[in-house]
Amino acid sequence: MARTTVFVSYSHTERAWLERLRVQLKPLEREGRIELWDDTRIAPGSSWRDEIRRALDSAKVAVLLVSADFLASQFIAENELPPLLKAAREAGAVILPVIVSPCLYTDTEGLKEFQAVNDPQKPLVSLKKAGREQVFLTVARAVKESLSKETASGATRTRPTPWPGTMRRPDPAGLSVWGAIDGQTLRRIQPLEIMRSTGHSILQKCALDDELFVLKGTRADLCDLEALRQLVPEGPRPVPIGTRGVSEVDAMGTPRAVWTNDQHVWELQHHYVGRSLADVVAERQKPLTGPALLAVVEAMANVLEFLHTRELIHRDINPGNVLDVGSAGLRIIDWSFCCRAAGPQAQVATPGYTAPEQAAGRAECASDWYSLGATCFALANGFTPHERGQRAFKRGLAEIHLGAGEFRGWPEEEFFGLLLDPDPNARPKPWESNRKLFDIRRDSQPGPRTG
Repeated sequence: MARTTVFVSYSHTERAWLERLRVQLKPLEREGRIELWDDTRIAPGSSWRDEIRRALDSAKVAVLLVSADFLASQFIAENELPPLLKAAREAGAVILPVIVSPCLYTDTEGLKEFQAVNDPQKPLVSLKKAGREQVFLTVARAVKESLSKETASGATRTRPTPWPGTMRRPDPAGLSVWGAIDGQTLRRIQPLEIMRSTGHSILQKCALDDELFVLKGTRADLCDLEALRQLVPEGPRPVPIGTRGVSEVDAMGTPRAVWTNDQHVWELQHHYVGRSLADVVAERQKPLTGPALLAVVEAMANVLEFLHTRELIHRDINPGNVLDVGSAGLRIIDWSFCCRAAGPQAQVATPGYTAPEQAAGRAECASDWYSLGATCFALANGFTPHERGQRAFKRGLAEIHLGAGEFRGWPEEEFFGLLLDPDPNARPKPWESNRKLFDIRRDSQPGPRTG
């Protein structure tokens, strides 16, 4: 197997350093020069061991964020380091250790042979911001150089695919198609580069006539096809960009067409030029607050109201699935796991954002509101609600400011605390009261805060 992936190995206590590394590597990823992988890309409902193994098998460069917690991790020591060190010895993989904090790196057999990017006596935690960014810039340049050498040597560069064999354009024969597309239109889709590949789906940029789209294929057993059919505009006819389509909700970046065969569900989505809110916050290194966070709440509240009045559940609300598309506003994307509240459900979860009942196997409409609360909490604080314990959770609730003071009848802190209640029956139910609880007092002074 050709090695093309940049694998990042880290302890979850060092998540903030991972985010800064991803920012420095983003230009290379956007240009298609690298396939960046870390365990945040593990697909909901997939076998995480299999996904890690596939990524390790294709790793050309490994960036190790080394700390005492990293060296203490039994999982890293037993599952990640051995195949990476073997790949370095036998397949020429490049190991780039970055010393995050004081630790026994230079005393660790198997690792000490690799020269660290930064001086072990000057770990990242001891550096000022400019010095830390310079270390990550050095990593990015080393990654670029390593993969450039492989390309120059004539090595074949391929991207992993999630299913046996190679990715092929879906054959119109035998497919059931819904939305703004038909078999003849389908034949005109011109596949471009692979954008992302995981154990359960693949995203490929493609062109159709004069427009760019994203073609997404997802394992059919994870999808509720009937729910997806309700989201697409009726066809077969093209739907001009800028129209609201079936949803009449501007923020819904729903599929333009859906088709299926026995193994996969395919979605044709508009290619939005924008950044996810996860990337926006990581690049700004500042929390989202005030009117900017209020815009997120309003957009998602509109979308969830539309879905829940139709007994549909998104099931994957998180900052990575909310795009900032500039003057066009926000778009909620990635509808593959949308399902009917009363229909069959494959278990899917995004760690940190999934409601307890959904993680246990059965999502409700209230599960989406939990995810909305978790998303706002993470955007306002830089970590997910229960990532750092109960005291940090309570402090984090107090950091959620929308610039309005309160929702009608509830201060913000109390309201988001209820959204994040582990009991779905205890969460506010704005879809049952015509969103009265989401009528924000725009012109009022901030109300009294509790908690």
